[in-house]
Amino acid sequence: ASGIRSTPTSLEFPWDDGNGPIIWQSRPDHPKGDAKYLFPRGAKVGFNKLRDQDDTSPLAIIEGTKQGWAGLSYLPAHMAIYAMAGCHGYTHADLSVAEGREVFLMLDADCSTNPAVYAAAEALTKKLKLHGAKSVSYVETTGEASDGLDDVLAALPEGKRASMLRTWLAAAPAKLGK
Repeated sequence: ASGIRSTPTSLEFPWDDGNGPIIWQSRPDHPKGDAKYLFPRGAKVGFNKLRDQDDTSPLAIIEGTKQGWAGLSYLPAHMAIYAMAGCHGYTHADLSVAEGREVFLMLDADCSTNPAVYAAAEALTKKLKLHGAKSVSYVETTGEASDGLDDVLAALPEGKRASMLRTWLAAAPAKLGK
């Protein structure tokens, strides 16, 4: 139903950044080098819009491809959900989607301890506020090291995932911890 597909050598994820046709992001079975995920050469992608019903609903921006899809599976139905390719995945994104909205950033668990992720979160927060975000909060999970939302949710029983996400959203601080 989501459009995720398998090829003989990779998984492919549809990426809809709102700038034209869907782009396919590939996760090779046997990656070469450091890149786990690949976009077509020269592609400048923004957020992957996974769900957005209107311009006023709370907005979750989630770091990571599979993490975004995990969020789509368990976040409340009234929330808009956008994924970004890594902590710097906002650089080509249309940040005006945040205008007038409560924004919940869901970054990897190392956000407070990894200087690169922390700096990216600070920069994204500043840009979101400059684009009119009503508020920006940081969803903290039980993850450790570089666990993403998908890793954390996979460790929970299926029946507890949605309620834990609601708990984390309710407790999301407005200040980035360090």
